[in-house]
Amino acid sequence: MIDSLLEKAGLKYEDLNASERETLNVWMEALQKGQVSVEKVKEYIDLMKEAVEQEEDAEDEIEDQQ
Repeated sequence: MIDSLLEKAGLKYEDLNASERETLNVWMEALQKGQVSVEKVKEYIDLMKEAVEQEEDAEDEIEDQQ
């Protein structure tokens, strides 16, 4: 199942870094246990957006200091 999903995105499991593999494994486990809902996916996306924005802000600060 994982391989077919990754293949649709043009990826292989080996292409993923450690963090991506960990995230994928957590999601797959949650799917198998039936713990995934639309609301949980929305919450996860919001958290990921915040993390990306924080990382971008940190990179901007480093660039400004140079």
